[in-house]
Amino acid sequence: MKRIITMLLLYLCWIHVFGQKPQGNCESGNCENGEGLLVCADSTRYEGLFGNGLLVHGAIYRPNGDFCEGDFDGKMVLVKGRSVSMSGAECVGVFTDGVLAEGSMTLVSGLVFTGSFVGGKLRVGSIRFPACVHEGNFDENSKLVKGKITYRTGTVYEGDFEAGVLVKGKFTYADGQIQEGVFVDNKLRNGIITLPNGEIQQGVFDENAELVKGKILFTTGNVFEGEFKNGQMFFGTFFFKSGQRHEGYFADGKANGEGTKFDEKNNIVQKGTYYNNEFVVSVAK
Repeated sequence: MKRIITMLLLYLCWIHVFGQKPQGNCESGNCENGEGLLVCADSTRYEGLFGNGLLVHGAIYRPNGDFCEGDFDGKMVLVKGRSVSMSGAECVGVFTDGVLAEGSMTLVSGLVFTGSFVGGKLRVGSIRFPACVHEGNFDENSKLVKGKITYRTGTVYEGDFEAGVLVKGKFTYADGQIQEGVFVDNKLRNGIITLPNGEIQQGVFDENAELVKGKILFTTGNVFEGEFKNGQMFFGTFFFKSGQRHEGYFADGKANGEGTKFDEKNNIVQKGTYYNNEFVVSVAK
């Protein structure tokens, strides 16, 4: 779809005007040096201010429905103004060789391209889709390379993109969750997730954006660092805000399995088997 749009950018906004003096009947006014209306045999109409027989400022109407209006150069090519294709696509701004260079283009579908164009293709600016807006730098296929995508829902993707997909940067969701780091297929694989409640998850994530290895900084001040299964603590160290810590296995967010509890001075308090945070079997020291 985007490839088609990119091709249309060059075609729809380029109403070619030959750089030769138009041949036709001057139906009113002065079509040589002054205000006038000139109509050619193919029904093309030139209306406005003429200089040396060439339209300088005004409008050109094609029989197929194309038209452009504004200021024209010495070759009667639009340099500033507006062009509308027979399909209804509209370009407004500054033109180079009759192609939009700076301004906006609106398609009949409702898509709006605004910014700087090269060869009729948007390279810096924004594309307004029905559900979102892409802003930043674009490649030759009008796909976002660096910038941000803002959805109507409030979600924002910001950073570096490949083929229009975020690969490094930040997701900000409408509920306040923030994901920052490296993404694969729009999913965080290495980085940081900050939840709306302030909890922070940091490390390596699986394809479902669930932590595999890393740490969680809880809002209570406690920290867990280690390995995770299905996004849950599995094996590692739980650091308490008090200075104590527990090393071992976990399940359902609690100490379950072999583990060792240390006090603030790094002395072993308990070593053995735990069940739901309860010490059940000791191991001889």
